[in-house]
Formats: sequence, C-alpha cells, structure tokens
Amino acid sequence: MGCNCKNKTYVESKPKVIEKENGELTFMMQPPPYTREEVQRVKNYMIAYNKTETEKQFMIEFNEKYFGELIVGYCDQTCIKTVNKRLDRATELLNQWEEIKQKEL
Repeated sequence: MGCNCKNKTYVESKPKVIEKENGELTFMMQPPPYTREEVQRVKNYMIAYNKTETEKQFMIEFNEKYFGELIVGYCDQTCIKTVNKRLDRATELLNQWEEIKQKEL
C-alpha cells in the first residue's frame, strides 16, 4: 500500500504581524503546534528495532495532525525519509522558538 508520502508539506509557524501605535510593524513568531516530547517520541519510534502498535499509531496520528497526511499501511523507504525530514524540520522550528524565547528574557 505505501504511506501516501508524496505530499511533502510542512506545518510552519507563521509570524503574527503586530501594528504598534506609531504605525511600526512587528512580527511575532507563533510557537510550533507540537511539543518536543511528541517529536522525540516519533523519532524514537522511527529508529526502534522493535516497533509497537501503540507507537505506530502515535506516529500516524502525529503525521496526520501536524502534516495533514494519513499514512496507510506499511511505511516504506519513501515514507520513512519523508517522516524523518518532517521530524528534522519540526526540531529545527522548536529550536528557533526556544532561541526567540531566550532573547526575550
């Protein structure tokens, strides 16, 4: 069957535009919709030698919820590469968000 992984879209955190009283525009990044724990859980599943059905279901739900794509059946090599790229991008966005929050402190 395959994973239906041809859709390579990513959930990006879009900046929110805030207009100040003096007419100046400021951009404020929104936090990523997922947590680092969720991303790490899926990463752990992807590299696990013994994969459980519970973790497989979590990976499928994570992929559908945040990337809008339902993995149906077996996750083949294309699917694995796509999911791993998404996880790398998700980690990158989480790191960027943490950097922004650190600068605000």
